[in-house]
Amino acid sequence: MKVSLIAALAAVLCLGSFVRAEDKKEPVKMTGVVIDQMCAAKMEKKDEPQKAAADHDKACALKCGGDSGYAIMTDGKTTKLSDDSKAKVEEYLKKDDSKTAATIEGTKAEDGTITVTSIAAAPAAEEKK
Repeated sequence: MKVSLIAALAAVLCLGSFVRAEDKKEPVKMTGVVIDQMCAAKMEKKDEPQKAAADHDKACALKCGGDSGYAIMTDGKTTKLSDDSKAKVEEYLKKDDSKTAATIEGTKAEDGTITVTSIAAAPAAEEKK
């Protein structure tokens, strides 16, 4: 009986921890330039990182993003997109009419990484490319 009570208490505590971890993911919506993480690191070192990212080729983002992962750059700062988001980002970028200027929606984890739930072209006024 004592062992069963301890096991039940442990299960409740574990479930509580899981729920709290999920609660820490906050919804986010960002508009910026979708870029591969490798090139984003290079763009951040430039005098005008946001402009450099906006001029970055979509084909390069697709090629390099397959290995390094993806990010979104807003105001010259890079936010990494989760590995789970890779397929969704690639599906978007492979569309003929897609642009790297995009708006993403998703959830932001404690480490700052965003898991993308949707991605679309940025509104025309915010497009750089």
